[in-house]
Amino acid sequence: MVDVDLGKLVPKEAINKLYDDALSPSVKQLGKLGEDAMKTARLILAPLQLTAAWQDRFAAMVEACAG
Repeated sequence: MVDVDLGKLVPKEAINKLYDDALSPSVKQLGKLGEDAMKTARLILAPLQLTAAWQDRFAAMVEACAG
């Protein structure tokens, strides 16, 4: 079996250029997709967050009245 060091065969500049030209836009798009998915999840869960906030306020009001 031949032991080949790719770092010696392919210059680092070529690897960086490949990333910048080919992979970087795809990685950026995946990041944006993930961000959009999280925004959508937060929007869907907003009614639950509001209900929980109202529950906290109601519990504080009941405690203040009882105490």
